[in-house]
Amino acid sequence: MEIQFQNVSYRFSRTSKPFFHLIDWQSSSPEIIGLLGVNGSGKSTFLRLLAGILSPTDGRITINDQQVTGMSSVKNNLCYVPENAKLFLMGPTLRVDLSRIFQDKDREVSLLKISGIEHLADTKIYELSEGQRRLVAIWLAFQLNRQILLFDEPTIGMDIQGKKLFFSLLKTAVSEGKTVIIASNDSRILPLFDRISVIEDKKISLDGPREMVLYRLEKETQLIPNQIVRLITSLQESGIDIPFFTNVDELNQFLISIKRRGS
Repeated sequence: MEIQFQNVSYRFSRTSKPFFHLIDWQSSSPEIIGLLGVNGSGKSTFLRLLAGILSPTDGRITINDQQVTGMSSVKNNLCYVPENAKLFLMGPTLRVDLSRIFQDKDREVSLLKISGIEHLADTKIYELSEGQRRLVAIWLAFQLNRQILLFDEPTIGMDIQGKKLFFSLLKTAVSEGKTVIIASNDSRILPLFDRISVIEDKKISLDGPREMVLYRLEKETQLIPNQIVRLITSLQESGIDIPFFTNVDELNQFLISIKRRGS
């Protein structure tokens, strides 16, 4: 799926100042894209424009050269899970929502058994915690046959087991040729991104491979990278030659290899 933003501008009203101004952005291969930006920078607005919920004031957004003209124009290609999972789930339970999608009892049972969330399947949506509702909505989105998945702040309120399931679903999605765009500043999921796009000053201010963007964040944006990136940067600036890392596991493996070579 090829996604293109071509000279996209957006205003909330005719008299308001541009919220976005002349955004050019594209994705043409299966990847996990992190959409970063300070609160109010427009991460959610970017996703809503792509999902057809909002319409650009100027410019055009296309998926496979077909212009996004509303939600109906993307419904067969794209699935968007907003920060408020209640807006995605129809209810009254996950099992009922799953039945609406597949209408295949055996398949529903099989999917729930391997998901790790079978115990939530018959709980009323409004009785689930915010994190549980978000996890249920995210899992359901991955079951749909959509090539583009959009998630707005998916890990808020999610426990460790929920994050593990989410991370596993992400890896499977890319192996299936899907493009996943995640709006979040959660540093714990930064290592999962193949690419990062930063929204700042009404435009995409930084865009590229994860390591490249993370190591430029502090100098070029208002965002602060995770502590591992800051540690590596400080060591490099002091003359110690250490490769780019974005998480503790990568750093530990490097230190172990150094120790082994030294012994």
